[in-house]
Amino acid sequence: MSGLILGDWTHRRGDAGGSRAVSARILKPRPRVAWRWDLPFDGRIEQVRVVGDVVTIAATPAISHPGWEHAEVITLDAASGRVMGQRRLPDPVPPSAMVADESATRIVATRASEPMFLYTLEPKTLEPSARARLDAGDVASLDVVDAWGHGGDLWCQVETPSRAARLFAHTASPQPTLVWLPIPSGVVRDPCLADGALFVPLTGADETFPCVRIRGGEVTPIGEPISPRERTMAASLAADGAVYVVTAEPIHLEARTYEIALRVFDRESLLQRGETRSVEFFAPGAERLRLLRRPCGELVAQLLDAQMVARSDLFLSDDNEAVKLQLSNKPYVADLALGDHLVAHRELDQGRALIVGFELDRRSRILGRRASLRWSFEAPNVGSPVALYAGAGHILVRGSQALVALDL
Repeated sequence: MSGLILGDWTHRRGDAGGSRAVSARILKPRPRVAWRWDLPFDGRIEQVRVVGDVVTIAATPAISHPGWEHAEVITLDAASGRVMGQRRLPDPVPPSAMVADESATRIVATRASEPMFLYTLEPKTLEPSARARLDAGDVASLDVVDAWGHGGDLWCQVETPSRAARLFAHTASPQPTLVWLPIPSGVVRDPCLADGALFVPLTGADETFPCVRIRGGEVTPIGEPISPRERTMAASLAADGAVYVVTAEPIHLEARTYEIALRVFDRESLLQRGETRSVEFFAPGAERLRLLRRPCGELVAQLLDAQMVARSDLFLSDDNEAVKLQLSNKPYVADLALGDHLVAHRELDQGRALIVGFELDRRSRILGRRASLRWSFEAPNVGSPVALYAGAGHILVRGSQALVALDL
């Protein structure tokens, strides 16, 4: 194997983006298929997690009576693609969110107007250790949108009937701690979890702040009050004792041009450590903000549409400066910060995808920084939509029907 890929990469529901870089040593990349796993029943792959040497898959079978789907969970050996465990969850609700670490795999399963169930499984064999029905007033009849967890913490974002608020529930026990924040429904806010707290960007009770920290039921504003424009997107990321908040503000009524900027706050003192100038991007149809971090500490942000198609160039920033970088004249989606390489993809027809690795300049030239294509690979048909993960020595290409592991 010419390259070494270490670490885990975790996407959240909808594969809106991960927040962690993966360490790698890639000498002479020669991408090839290491193994392929196909969904053994009629249905679709919903989510994938890579932890250590285990790949965990959550899928929903297709049945003739909608509303009675039982989620299927499968674990694979990352080295060979061999099935290690498979379990059908007992309640007829699809998987809404999955959080996996070395100690346990936790799955929240529900659908709108159905009860909310939390399952805790052994990471490899999927032996059950706990099942709980989460009852807390109206939470039992609402839909889980996203989840973040580590150790005993598990935060869920719950969709509410009110379009003027967002509900976050700490589900470490069958009686969740509920926190309501005035975030309009449909507006992108991507929180992160660190130090036993959830950091939610661009929100507040009476005033709007760059970020708030939720610990238990206590909400603490971070930074000075600001006045964002309507439909501003924001994402947060925790690393190196700081929380990074990237905002994308529409600057025209048609919302086709955005200003992207970064603020950095110390996680202990909550004081602002840095702020970059804003960079203007033309991004028609943008509805999501993807954020990831390179091993060198640089942040990468990109605007995508609802179908996860790239709508902007890249925003590169550290604590002090921010620049714009064009990957290619093709609309590549930035997926993974893999060592010094940025791995991206674009979907082709018939469920195929072109996977590419770019090397980014570390210094600005007269015409700005450049991205150099170092390798490419056309992945076989896995079903659309396509998402990328990394860890345990592989790049994993996930589609709706199959999972392919690539060696470099």
